[in-house]
Amino acid sequence: MPVRVVWHRDALQQLASVWLNTDNRAGITAASSQIDFELSDRPLAKSRPSGDRLYSFRVLPLVVLFDYRPADQMVEIVAVHEVRPDRN
Repeated sequence: MPVRVVWHRDALQQLASVWLNTDNRAGITAASSQIDFELSDRPLAKSRPSGDRLYSFRVLPLVVLFDYRPADQMVEIVAVHEVRPDRN
């Protein structure tokens, strides 16, 4: 059974801010779509624990934090940020 992936309002606002302030809009759009796809199937197998009930998952250039609710078969993304490469 597929897991439903939803974005908390705050995470959507963070994603919009990242998208507006990056020079890699295509990469942000592609990564957010890939995150939705990947987390819809066995999300815990693809992520790392990150605090109480939260997990982290990355598809560069994005990293998300999410809460998994197995009884509801739902992932709720609660935070997102962009990982920018170091420029030396």
